[in-house]
Amino acid sequence: MARVKKIDNSILKRLKRIEENELRKFETKKQRKYYLLFCEGARTEPNYFLSLKNELPINLVKLDIDPSGGKNTISLVNHAIRMLPKYKKTNPTIDFEVWIVFDRDSFPAANFDNAIKKANSNGFNCAHSNEAFELWYLLHFENYQNAISRKDYSKILSNHLGKRYKKNDPKIYELLQNLPNSSEDLAIARAKQLELIHFGRASSDSNPLTAVYKLIEELNEFKIK
Repeated sequence: MARVKKIDNSILKRLKRIEENELRKFETKKQRKYYLLFCEGARTEPNYFLSLKNELPINLVKLDIDPSGGKNTISLVNHAIRMLPKYKKTNPTIDFEVWIVFDRDSFPAANFDNAIKKANSNGFNCAHSNEAFELWYLLHFENYQNAISRKDYSKILSNHLGKRYKKNDPKIYELLQNLPNSSEDLAIARAKQLELIHFGRASSDSNPLTAVYKLIEELNEFKIK
């Protein structure tokens, strides 16, 4: 029987260190998930998420603003489809979780529903609102369950904020976080309740409704304590 040659202990230790280093590299790459948010050209959503980014690890969230200004919901989804390969090419080790942030506004029902369907078929998540992103703000203050025209949002928000609501207010996130009559936890719970109320209906027929809370819940997991 041939004698098995014993491998030097120092070599075994070196091999083990190499394997451990490679495993750490693999796990680090695997866990490097970043959030890529595609927003319409208006300042409402970008301002909100730019402020939220300040409470998150650096580079966790990247915002991409549709240069067309959000002509319609489908154009924003198409913009994301065009841009994602470019982001992957320049960041090959990053696993992007893509979110499309858009509103129903006055767009036709088919546009809104088809945008959600097309986004989902491309593996994107949707933080959509019917009728407008401001519904997410309103839910911080009250449990709105009846249809509200987006024309009424500003007036109602002004009453809650104690000052005139400005659609492009860069401080809106801070206000919602700090006002004593505002609660993000309640906003999330109320948004979930609205989903149950409209369960089974097309998103275009579900007013009021907002899926923004889903993105907020995920990002809150990374908040710097």
